[in-house]
Amino acid sequence: MTINLISFVTQSNRGITHVGGLSWKKTAAEVIRLIEAKQERFFASGGFCEVLVDGKSIRAHADGTLNNNLLMLPDFPPPGSVPRLRMAGVR
Repeated sequence: MTINLISFVTQSNRGITHVGGLSWKKTAAEVIRLIEAKQERFFASGGFCEVLVDGKSIRAHADGTLNNNLLMLPDFPPPGSVPRLRMAGVR
C-alpha cells in the first residue's frame, strides 16, 4: 500500500478539490476512491494526521477527531517554482 504525504491543497467554495505533494497531485474524488479501495493512505503534513473519508469529502484525523488540518495547508506553488515547506510549530 502506498503512503502519501499531502503538503498542498487547492480549495474552492465547495471545499478541497485537489491535494498533493512535491511531485504529485490528485483530485479529492480520486483520493476518496483510493482510500475506500484501501489502495493508498494519505497523511497531512504539519502534524502527520491521517486523511480519512468523511461523507463525500476528505478530512484529517488526529487524536480520534476529524479536524480541518488539510485546510491549513498552503496552495500549490506556481509551476516551475521551488516550494518551501514548513512544518507546523517550526519557524
